[in-house]
Amino acid sequence: HAKISDFEFCIKTQAAAIRDFRPDVIIGRSQGGPTIMQLIKRKYWAGPSVLCCPAVYPGIDDFDLDKGLPFVILSGTDDEQVPYARLIKFCERNQKRLGSDSFRWHTIVDR
Repeated sequence: HAKISDFEFCIKTQAAAIRDFRPDVIIGRSQGGPTIMQLIKRKYWAGPSVLCCPAVYPGIDDFDLDKGLPFVILSGTDDEQVPYARLIKFCERNQKRLGSDSFRWHTIVDR
């Protein structure tokens, strides 16, 4: 049997938690951002989502967020793991597509 990747294991674990717990909103920080995006893409989740400093990566997380689902993105300008320029591109594209009713992006200016 092929070994399931850590990320796939995480997706399956979170999908089971969503199914069993039935939350009103889910929140992900760092790698939790791409995890939530995959949960939505794979139809395990279809509700409000908060992504704190999401660790989005070009070529992996370049898909558009689903219309009709509310998203809040929180980011910092001096994040050591996720370059702010990467989030600007990701957020601006989705904000334009979804509008301010479905997509809210808040930036904390790090000093």
